[in-house]
Amino acid sequence: MKASLKNVCLVLCFIMLSIQLKALQESTFTLYNYNKVFFNPAAIGLNINTTINSNFRTQFTGIENSPKAQNIYFSTPINSKIKTGITFSTDQTFIDNLTSVFAIAAYQIKLFKNTYLIFGLQAGGTFLNSNFDTLDLTSDPLFSQNINEFNPNVGIGFYLKNSNYYISLSSPRLLNTKRFIKNSGVTTVANKQFQINTAIGYHFVLNKSLKLSPSTLVRFIKSATLIDSTLTLTFLEKISLGANYRFNSALGGLFHVKIVNWLAVAFAYETNTQDINVIGDGNYEVQFQLNF
Repeated sequence: MKASLKNVCLVLCFIMLSIQLKALQESTFTLYNYNKVFFNPAAIGLNINTTINSNFRTQFTGIENSPKAQNIYFSTPINSKIKTGITFSTDQTFIDNLTSVFAIAAYQIKLFKNTYLIFGLQAGGTFLNSNFDTLDLTSDPLFSQNINEFNPNVGIGFYLKNSNYYISLSSPRLLNTKRFIKNSGVTTVANKQFQINTAIGYHFVLNKSLKLSPSTLVRFIKSATLIDSTLTLTFLEKISLGANYRFNSALGGLFHVKIVNWLAVAFAYETNTQDINVIGDGNYEVQFQLNF
């Protein structure tokens, strides 16, 4: 009985944590400047070569079954104006496993010298699996059945790029979808709501070797707003060091290096500014990018 009660408490705690994390549609990134495709489909048009990008993130390290995410995208140019790609994301929190797959296409228009507008579309969906079989809660009707569902979705984005700045506006999930559905005793837990992402960044050239780049990403949703601000110093267009602050949530640092023209790696660490950091060891992020 005590074990069952403990499991119920754990389930409820992680469901509340999952709601907070999943109210926003995409994974959270410290390295968001290197993963713009997951926030704006138009960003697929930034890649001039065939690119494979893979990002691994673990949150609240030290807590059993804490959130873990893997995000991969592939992009390839059709010509100088049209780029296509596909994104694949898995996000696991306790008994929840989300898998998203989207196909993307982007078209680029030249507005002025060194200034381009990119328009992007994406279509796909998300598979949700909640496995209650791993818990000893068969007597509780709320947690007696596993959940397996697929939610299709579409997204749109605009990206204005210049050699000195960028402005991004997108809604990667235009359709509202339910997280849990009411079926055979399982009740609705959370809804995936319409979301708008905006981002802006500027590159200050300090000298021939150094560049300072502040940027901010804001994600608006009815139930939450998430704001990330990053300041990055880049040396010889190869090595970048930066700091990131997620308002009322986390503070971290990042390191990005272009080893050769076809390979770049990055690492980031965050410490949570919320109470959960008392028992968690922060968030880690590792990324690899291949260009062909």
